[in-house]
Amino acid sequence: MKEEYIKKLLEKYYEGNTSLQEDLLLKEFFSTGSPAGFETESEIFMHYSAMNACTEPDAGFEGRIMQRILEAERPSAGMKRYLMPLAAAAASVIIIAGSWFLFSQRYERADTFSDPAIAYAETMKILYSVSVQMNRGAEAMEPVSRFDAVTRRSIDAISESSSTIDKSLRILSKDYDRQNDTGKNK
Repeated sequence: MKEEYIKKLLEKYYEGNTSLQEDLLLKEFFSTGSPAGFETESEIFMHYSAMNACTEPDAGFEGRIMQRILEAERPSAGMKRYLMPLAAAAASVIIIAGSWFLFSQRYERADTFSDPAIAYAETMKILYSVSVQMNRGAEAMEPVSRFDAVTRRSIDAISESSSTIDKSLRILSKDYDRQNDTGKNK
């Protein structure tokens, strides 16, 4: 083939305007070797030839892949047969153990006294303990109450300042109105 004709075909090929026969002609030309000046094009067409050497998968290929995926997704029948009863047994053991812990803690203490004096003494002991705990809580709240008192005093001082400013503005407003009225009458 003439070098000029190959150059025109390559130009047409790079523009995307070659026919199938022209593509095959170029492929055949570059498969015989790489002529001088066409090394890059020769590599491109050799790559295309190598791609054609790869075989296409047969028609059942996709079906076999999908079947394997579906088999991997669903659990086996044996596993399913043993898994459900095992899960049910585990759930019932958890419910029974939880119930036992719940009810054993409730009925463990039997605080009944036959002697009223002992019952009174125990009640006083418990109430004293509660009182001590509440006093500790109240002591912890003391800084908060001091902060609240300071806040209230600050708010009172601000409202007093606000009322003083308000009174002063009213007086100034009256003086201003009087001056405007006397200026208009002249």
